[in-house]
Amino acid sequence: MQPVKVLHFELSSKLGGIESFLYNVYRNIDRKKIQFDFVTSVEHAALEDDFKKMGAKVYYIKRKNILTYFLEIKQLLIKNKYEVVHIHKNSAANIIPLLVCKYVGIEKIIVHAHNTNPSKGNLARVLHYINRPILNRCNVRRLACSDKAAHWLFGNNTDAMIINNGIEIYKYQYNSAIRKKKREKLGFTNDDFILGNVGRMTQQKNQLFLLDIFYEVRTKYKKSKLIICGNGELEKKIQEKIVGLGLIDDVLLLGVRRDINEILQVMDVFVMPSLYEGLPVAAIEAQGAGLPVIASDTVSKQTNILASYCNVPLSESAQYWARVILDKRTYFRNNTTGCITKAGFNIEYTAGILENLYLNK
Repeated sequence: MQPVKVLHFELSSKLGGIESFLYNVYRNIDRKKIQFDFVTSVEHAALEDDFKKMGAKVYYIKRKNILTYFLEIKQLLIKNKYEVVHIHKNSAANIIPLLVCKYVGIEKIIVHAHNTNPSKGNLARVLHYINRPILNRCNVRRLACSDKAAHWLFGNNTDAMIINNGIEIYKYQYNSAIRKKKREKLGFTNDDFILGNVGRMTQQKNQLFLLDIFYEVRTKYKKSKLIICGNGELEKKIQEKIVGLGLIDDVLLLGVRRDINEILQVMDVFVMPSLYEGLPVAAIEAQGAGLPVIASDTVSKQTNILASYCNVPLSESAQYWARVILDKRTYFRNNTTGCITKAGFNIEYTAGILENLYLNK
């Protein structure tokens, strides 16, 4: 029996939440029953090589103009006879793939909300509000990573199914031996208090404010250090602010990493002052590693799994954030895999739900 072919829209050049989610799902879904293929508008998408190694095809469709974009998607859908198309969205700014699917007559169309704001600019926000009523008149299966994300993309439609951004729990579980080895490799001592953040260097992730927070933490506790994993358009501004605050010896920019599970072992507190989020996988991974998470009040409450998790209003000062963070300095970490599984964030559970959704008529 041939596997059911599922086409996903779409991969970006930067490793973000959607790419990480799809990678985790495809690693854990039954690939004898399901084959993933992907569309991208960039010449080399994040994790493209990894997806291809697992048997996926990645199709490059450039957004030259609306007509060409429409026709190339139409040709791809007809040629490959896709049974399922899964469209992943941060906003409704671009609904052309959905419209092509409806035009071609794709039997099962899934639209999946992953965020609570558009990734780019005011124009995307305007287009989102123009297109959202069109999206919501279409007969599609609606999924979302959180209630907030569902409301952002689907408005008052209440039939969206919440799909947790699951993680490979045993890969992230707290390991004191890895912690010791990795801290030594990165040049940290046992006494160092390590704050951490994982995310693209964009306005959304708010790392410039994170540096203000860290400055206050270090003022109060000199052996504090900060790790940021990721890259993006604000990297230069972040580097300049590190120098301006005199933190060049205390902040480590590690770029995009493939060993985040081990980097999380190094940290003592995970800090996420994001301006907005759908349901951030990074915060789930951090809790999977037993870390206390200090997140802004814009982050969905569904991210809150452990008792050590704390939401702080973005309206509060950097000094206030620092006090909350320093309260976690003596926090004792332990194995949290049971809590993560009970909360429904085991990737095997998430993959199983999607597998049933793809296979069932």
